[in-house]
Amino acid sequence: MHGRFLEASDSLCRMLGYRQDELRRMYLWQVMPGSTPQSIRQRLAITGEDGETFESVNRTKHGRLLEVEIHTRRLILDSRPVVWSSTHDISQRKALQRILEQQATIDTLTGLFNRPTLLARLEMQLQLARMQHAPLSVLLLDLDHFKQVNDRYGHHAGDLVLAALGDTLEEVLRESDVAGRVGGEEFCLLLPGQGLHEALDLAERIIDDISELRIQSGHHILAITSSIGVACLQAGDDCRTLLARTSRALHAAKAAGRHRIVVLGADPP
Repeated sequence: MHGRFLEASDSLCRMLGYRQDELRRMYLWQVMPGSTPQSIRQRLAITGEDGETFESVNRTKHGRLLEVEIHTRRLILDSRPVVWSSTHDISQRKALQRILEQQATIDTLTGLFNRPTLLARLEMQLQLARMQHAPLSVLLLDLDHFKQVNDRYGHHAGDLVLAALGDTLEEVLRESDVAGRVGGEEFCLLLPGQGLHEALDLAERIIDDISELRIQSGHHILAITSSIGVACLQAGDDCRTLLARTSRALHAAKAAGRHRIVVLGADPP
């Protein structure tokens, strides 16, 4: 079991773009990027008579990478052990799977996480913050008078505004930050490792960047503003209490005239 192709089916040749005689001169690791002769031989050595099925990647003769499913099992051929395998191209299936997974987690209009995914990420970040004794800040953002945009210019204009906001948030957030659309025009941002001062700096930048947006919808140029509520993780918080405090901060910002930031500390006893 030296890792060389002893024989190759016509379907495998077509899939990889090689002739039979070309594949018979090659080794498995030459078509499996990331593998080594040692890793291939170790895998062949532990392959049993019952066989196994696993996913891998094959490189075609012209350099294209294919996601494949490989089934292998050990046989005795002419009194010597060999490993037989069948390989199927599953690239289209895997691509569809990734699309479905993305649709289950991403808000398609803004490209940010949807509400269920954002809430799950909040639970995870809260647990990490407790374990690491690290700060965690949450921002809740709402577009001011967004209903007027939809009523006056139509829902297409509103969609353009939301998409532009999603782009703006992705530009200012760190890789470790998490942003999601949790309502019609309401967005939540999770800032792991960031305390109040960092959260306020980011909120001020977001407020300013949004106010500078100019979104064209037909013959109209739309300008928008936003309000932001900020809360930081306190002792005894869970997801519900942290989000509730952030929501109250947002409502206070809107009640105070909008286009501003409000911070709420721990709830009074």
